[in-house]
Amino acid sequence: MQNTQNTNDLMHAALAGNAEDPELEAVLRNKAAEWGREICKSIDGTNSRAAAASIDLSQELRDAEAGDGLAAFVVGYSYSHGTNGVNKDKTKGYNWYLRGSKMQNNALCLFGLSVCYMYGIAVEKNEAVAKEYMVKAFPGIETQANKNEKYSQFVLGQYYENGGGNITQDYKKAIIWYEKAAEQGHAAAQRCLGHIYFWGKGGVPSDGNKAVDWYIKAASQGDASAQANLGMAYADGIGRLPRDDGKAVEWFTKAADQGDATAQFNLGFHYYYGLGVSPNHEKAVEWYTKAANQGDADAQINLGNCYVRGHGVTQNSYKAVEWYTKAANQGDATAQITLANHYFRGDGVPQNNEIAVEWLTKAANQGSFEKAVDAQSRLGSMYYFGNYVLQNYEKAVEWFTMAANQGDVTAQYYLGSCCYYGKGMPKNYEKAVEWYTKAANQGDTAAQVSLGYCYYEGNGVPQNRNKAMELWKKLADQGDKAAQTALREAR
Repeated sequence: MQNTQNTNDLMHAALAGNAEDPELEAVLRNKAAEWGREICKSIDGTNSRAAAASIDLSQELRDAEAGDGLAAFVVGYSYSHGTNGVNKDKTKGYNWYLRGSKMQNNALCLFGLSVCYMYGIAVEKNEAVAKEYMVKAFPGIETQANKNEKYSQFVLGQYYENGGGNITQDYKKAIIWYEKAAEQGHAAAQRCLGHIYFWGKGGVPSDGNKAVDWYIKAASQGDASAQANLGMAYADGIGRLPRDDGKAVEWFTKAADQGDATAQFNLGFHYYYGLGVSPNHEKAVEWYTKAANQGDADAQINLGNCYVRGHGVTQNSYKAVEWYTKAANQGDATAQITLANHYFRGDGVPQNNEIAVEWLTKAANQGSFEKAVDAQSRLGSMYYFGNYVLQNYEKAVEWFTMAANQGDVTAQYYLGSCCYYGKGMPKNYEKAVEWYTKAANQGDTAAQVSLGYCYYEGNGVPQNRNKAMELWKKLADQGDKAAQTALREAR
């Protein structure tokens, strides 16, 4: 089930009016950009003046024409997102932000411009310019926050939560400003307080009950992200809430109906496995598709799985590969490995070992994720045996080392063998024993047999044939053929 902390990233994309952008975090690598992406959540689709269902845009237009920067933001936001009775027009949205940035009360318009430059909406993407606008916005936001203006209080909380520019990250100050906005009914502030207490951010003690309390307040106001998080709280039994999949489905549905991709994914998940509802693969596919079309990688993977299995849709490996590719292009290691397997087999795509290895390598290069470690170990084995690639012990050692250092038992065993036999590296019996021991301690019988040989020959450890025989006999009694062979040869 998807971790709802990812909801924040989806909201950033929603704010940009471009929720199908692939893996925004991979693009925004420096701290300033990360800060900007988080800050931009302040323009909240559920709670902002711009998104209010009862808004009279004609009045906002008149106020904007008269020089009201906040009204200009409302108009710009409406055009950027196609809300409040106007068709989506990102260029008009940008132009209203630009006009509003020169008016009084212009801080939110400065943020609007920052979003446009950060995501390349109606202008060329430029993170440096985006940061400049964020910095320019701060004084106005601080002034309005001190005048008890709730939206500015919320944004100021964002500054302190995420840090950036001249502002040092300070969760205690963030909570102070969030609470000021939350007490005035600002749902996004309530939701952010829920996040802080849920995850125990910045040294703030994790408190499931406080998190739930704030989520309920925000969700009750219609905040889709809070509704999705409240659904997760019921699904997992967080704080004072009992685990209740039926309640989880209720909240996921409320959020999903508002277009929240995380909720749509989780609703699909519940329909697929029959959690809180009767199992319904067709419904699962319906919700997975909605989330997948917004760029949710988990939904894209699960939708691909549905096409592979023919669950809720006609079986179609080509469609499966199409969805796996979308997720893989966002950097999802699971999708990259799955896509590699399809290329190895020629399932839904022409068989192509070279492309398969490329996708597997992308997954492996993601570091410490479980799936990335699996890919590292697989690549090590491929180079060790020359399967699908030219045999290359040096590359095998490189990949085995990455995986072994992260606890992969297969990699530990083969790295021990490379050390023992000098494959891809100089012989080193002591290191061989070290790696064999790590793998043996995880129950790897091949490593246990090899460790027995080290003791029998005195390679890397003081010779101890009795210990070697004990190791082999224990394994032989369990039916291990290699251990039985070692015993026969030793006698």
